[in-house]
Amino acid sequence: MSARPKNRFAWIVKNNGIIEACEYLVSRAITRLNFKKISLPQYEFVEGLGHPVRMRSNTSDQAVLTQVFRDNEFGALTGIDNVRLIIDCGAYIGLSALWFLNRYPAARIITIEPDRENYKILCKNLRSYGDRVRKLYAAVWPGKARLTVKRGDSYWATRIEEGGAPGTTKIRGVSIDDLIAESGLDMVDILKIDIEGSEEILFLNNSSSWVPKVRNIAIELHGKKCEEVFFAAMESYDYELSRAGDILILKNIIPKNISCQK
Repeated sequence: MSARPKNRFAWIVKNNGIIEACEYLVSRAITRLNFKKISLPQYEFVEGLGHPVRMRSNTSDQAVLTQVFRDNEFGALTGIDNVRLIIDCGAYIGLSALWFLNRYPAARIITIEPDRENYKILCKNLRSYGDRVRKLYAAVWPGKARLTVKRGDSYWATRIEEGGAPGTTKIRGVSIDDLIAESGLDMVDILKIDIEGSEEILFLNNSSSWVPKVRNIAIELHGKKCEEVFFAAMESYDYELSRAGDILILKNIIPKNISCQK
């Protein structure tokens, strides 16, 4: 997975700037002191990427990197024709977005991430892709809403609830309908969803307005109820179904009434 340059400091300076390169040196020095419980900035060098990937030590970042790049969990989504728009719901620190951006160099991607710390690192990791990426600090929801952010026991376990007590972290909800409309395109070629259980609410409320505009879906379902709601929402569609780890892949989604006519 890793292709480490001989002079990592110089490579980080070139791609990420002198400040992040200095952070890298400091984190390396502290890591050598074996402070295992401290989360520090670090960089992974992934083969095929022209820049280092910003991560945090002693977090779930390494596990996600392994799933995306070594285990190739989105591999079933290679070879799709004419990919122009990708939406990444629950984009974490931008690892899945990096995978998609490099597989589909003509595509644009919208990333949505509700955890502020994850979002900051996502912005660093996707900075070199310029206007190919629209980065939103928000949460995907059936409609516009004021939502509460609740982090679990790791950075990849952020959950969203509507409302919330005073003093809790609030964030705006954005709908897939609005994201499609704002993109200027009429179809989503790949929709990736990993939103820690909020997929139940997403597919339970008005999903019929935007599912016909999606060609392929990669989704992680969290629990039996989420599975029931999701597959009920997809009953009117034909698709090719496969699984990679915890990710379900639905390819070539098409309404059944259209596929029957063929």
